[in-house]
Amino acid sequence: MRSCAASDVSVGAALVERGRRGLAEFSATVMGHPERGLALSAVTGTNGKTTTAFLLEAMLRSVGRMCVLIGTIETHVGDEVRVSPHTTPEASDTLRIFADGVKVGATEAVMEMSSHALEQERVWGLPVDVAMFTNLTQDHLDFHGTMERYFAAKVRLFEGVGAAPPRVAVINEDDWWGGERLAHSSLRSEVMLYGIEGGEYRAENVVLRAGETRFLIKTPYGDAALRSSLTGRVNVYNLLAASCAALARGLTLEQVVAAPLQGRRCRGGLKWCLRRTL
Repeated sequence: MRSCAASDVSVGAALVERGRRGLAEFSATVMGHPERGLALSAVTGTNGKTTTAFLLEAMLRSVGRMCVLIGTIETHVGDEVRVSPHTTPEASDTLRIFADGVKVGATEAVMEMSSHALEQERVWGLPVDVAMFTNLTQDHLDFHGTMERYFAAKVRLFEGVGAAPPRVAVINEDDWWGGERLAHSSLRSEVMLYGIEGGEYRAENVVLRAGETRFLIKTPYGDAALRSSLTGRVNVYNLLAASCAALARGLTLEQVVAAPLQGRRCRGGLKWCLRRTL
């Protein structure tokens, strides 16, 4: 960043090559780098981001950790609930939320990171500790053009966007883009693979009923019975992703399965959710 002077400008100005990078770096400096005071877990993928983020927040809060959550439905700053205008805000807005979280004692942050935000570098400079990949299905091709470019935008989370790569990468082994492409790329993170068909963190003996999902979660640390009021096979994957991230953030398997795992309904219905996805 280099400074410039203009006779018709009455405030300080700076000329930068990339506006969003400059905004992120300037905002972080002005706000005292609140991103450094939070352990950030970020989730990307076409489907499941919101539910996975809420589940992980519930697990972290169940062991007494104060959290910030930023996502499609709403934003949490400790116990305060705010409206979310976008899935992933601009860097200045994210850092302001982080700063508010640090002020109330938050130590953890959970974010949904959309492909638009990753491609546009709205998350520039955010140090991600745990990154989650849920799945990739056809969506947003009006913006990305092809599935390969859509996938490449998602992969940026695992490479680091202006920051080091995540310490841990949690990847859906059963999804082709995750299990065949992302998991076998040159990641510089510890990899945790989850799934129903495969993965070292696996769901077995799955029981799906109205208002109930039960399965045995098998892990390198042992096995445990997990129950949730969420229903459907898709939520088995969401529960697995959140469980892996919680384990990566230091929870025990016993703490994970003891957490309240109900997720969150969209308050304004499906239409309300869909217009806040970019």
